Formats: sequence, structure tokens, C-alpha cells
Amino acid sequence: MSPGQPPSLPEFLADHCLGIGVADGIRERGYIVHTLRSVYGEDRARIIHDEDWIPDAARAGRIILTKDKRLHREPLIVAAMQGSEARLFCLTDGNLRGAEMRRRFLVNLNRIIQRGARRGPYIYAVHAASLELRWPKST
Repeated sequence: MSPGQPPSLPEFLADHCLGIGVADGIRERGYIVHTLRSVYGEDRARIIHDEDWIPDAARAGRIILTKDKRLHREPLIVAAMQGSEARLFCLTDGNLRGAEMRRRFLVNLNRIIQRGARRGPYIYAVHAASLELRWPKST
């Protein structure tokens, strides 16, 4: 980046489990949001495993958004996260409706961008009006 040039905006990757509302809401704020379908195509997006697309998104420099709270407990995913710089933000309630998922990500968007500026790997839980580091746990 040249002196006086503004920093580039972060890009996001929204997991398919969020539906399109979250991606659209963040796009409306002026950010680029990719989806698994836009990256891998319709057929592959349905079958690609988390341990494959998460490191891909990390290599592409994208902040990952999901509602899959079990990720930090899955050995294959933890191994994939440890070998990457993944920056992942997940909802902790898998039963939220689309409008509430969208609201939580938008309420926390500035916090996500601030935390997302730090190198990964990590997983933050996205609550109604806050973020909580879930993995790795500090000792």
C-alpha cells in the first residue's frame, strides 16, 4: 500500500448455512462477500468439506462467516485451521432465523473487521452484541 492510500477493505466468505441474507446485508454496507456457491459452483458447494474450504478461504485472505459452532471441536477442522491463517466468526445458536442471523453479523460487523485484521487462526463466537474468542483458548 502506498502512503496516503486507504487500506483495502476486507473480503468475506459466507458459509451456505447462513443463507443469502447475511451476505446481502454485508454487501449493502459496501463489502465484497463470496459464498461457497460463488467460489466453487453449485454442485461442489453442496459437497465440499469444511476442512477443505476453510483453508482455501484463509489463503484467499477472506474473513469466514458461519453458524457452525462445533468447528473448534472437530479434529479435522482444527487441524485444517492450525495449518492456515483462518479468521472465522460463527453464530453460537444454530436455531436463529435468517433475519436474526443477519442482524447479529451486522451489529458486530465493525468488531469483526477489527478482529479480522489480526492474523489467524482463530474462531470467534458472534453473540447478539459482542464477540467471544472460542479457539484457541488462551492458557
